[in-house]
Amino acid sequence: MTVENIYTFKQISDYLKHFRYLPTYRKNNKDAFYNPRNRKDILIPTNKPSFNKSDIIRLFNESSATDYPAEIEWCRFLLFQHTNS
Repeated sequence: MTVENIYTFKQISDYLKHFRYLPTYRKNNKDAFYNPRNRKDILIPTNKPSFNKSDIIRLFNESSATDYPAEIEWCRFLLFQHTNS
């Protein structure tokens, strides 16, 4: 049995800010982070207490605002978490 890691909104927003996504606006219960490289927003739910791997990959996939495909962005997120913990 494997233990699945859980991540918070702050960890995701810190990751996005580190890679120069700009927090821009709040829409309902989601915060938007603007990617100036492709001029798109990624919306992250603020009312969700925790995120797992599939949640984060789905966020990256649905937004199309990331610089890389969702799976590569996930690996980059893990590397960021490892180096900043």
